[in-house]
Amino acid sequence: MATIGGNLMQRTRCPYFRDPANFPACNKRTPGSGCSAIGGVTRGHAVLGTSEACIATYPGDLVTALVAFDATVHLGDRQVAVDDFFLLPGATPDREHAIAPGEVITAISIPASAAAQRSTYLKVRDRQSYEFAAASAAVGIEFEADGRRIKDLRVALGGVATKPWRARAVEEALKGKVLESDTVRRASLLAIEGAVDHGANHYKIELAPRVVARAILKMGETA
Repeated sequence: MATIGGNLMQRTRCPYFRDPANFPACNKRTPGSGCSAIGGVTRGHAVLGTSEACIATYPGDLVTALVAFDATVHLGDRQVAVDDFFLLPGATPDREHAIAPGEVITAISIPASAAAQRSTYLKVRDRQSYEFAAASAAVGIEFEADGRRIKDLRVALGGVATKPWRARAVEEALKGKVLESDTVRRASLLAIEGAVDHGANHYKIELAPRVVARAILKMGETA
């Protein structure tokens, strides 16, 4: 049976990970064996949070929203912020989650926030269904009393990184600002700070800020 905890535990993976017969080098399957994706076909691979050991993209949608709204993963006696629950690959891409042997996910909690009450999830993909995101954005916004100036903003990206990616630089750049198209589009470029492409996935560096800006502006229209 599908569960929320099971969704969180899904692997960060790519076609090379799923095809060991043809591509035995995969640091997720066999630590130290190398990464077949680097130098290969990379259109679906990550541009943020990558390392020399792995460039696989985290594929899920749900957790992108959980990261945006500061959810907490309950592991019995221990609690971990969902943003910290997902680990960057570094030199150990085989370890993806901050969960210890014997622990089990017992609950997910999301703190109430005004930003969550006006929120959206925008997913851009190659096909209309049964497809991972090329880039996605979970966005929530709270306005000041004037209905124009941003009081609180939450932004997280999916489809472009090795883990669900919180775009805090975008949030900070827009807090206190009046919601205007040019301002939002400039700030959205901060979403891909530090991005590194591997050839065919370069388009994600251009696509991700556009998805972020579109999602934020959509929320402005509902104010």
